[in-house]
Amino acid sequence: MSDNVIEFPKVNKPENDNVDDSMDAVHNIVEDMQKQKVSDMSNYLAESILMAGAKEMVANGVDVSDPEFLKDYAFALEAIRSCLYRHGKVHHDFQDLVDRYCKFTLKKNRAGEIAQVGLELLMQELEEDEDNT
Repeated sequence: MSDNVIEFPKVNKPENDNVDDSMDAVHNIVEDMQKQKVSDMSNYLAESILMAGAKEMVANGVDVSDPEFLKDYAFALEAIRSCLYRHGKVHHDFQDLVDRYCKFTLKKNRAGEIAQVGLELLMQELEEDEDNT
């Protein structure tokens, strides 16, 4: 009976390192796709919100083509985009600025809780920089 045994060729099993590397690569691809989705959604929402706001401002006589206005509005766009990125756990450079320089407090009034953000720390550092030059 032993003459009828057919031996199958040996198949090398993948080592655990290769499996771990493959899983890490898959995880990185999924993470990159999630970040891209957050980025795309955040950019779309921020731009849509600011465009709607600009239309409303034009309807009320604001010159949205003024270069000084556009500087502030671009700042607002990045702030909204950064807020949405943070919500999606994606880093935006604006977050570093906010985390370092903005003081955030919650205040209660008759309407409920409101957030106040102060740029005093940023203004102090800018003034110190000007004094040192």
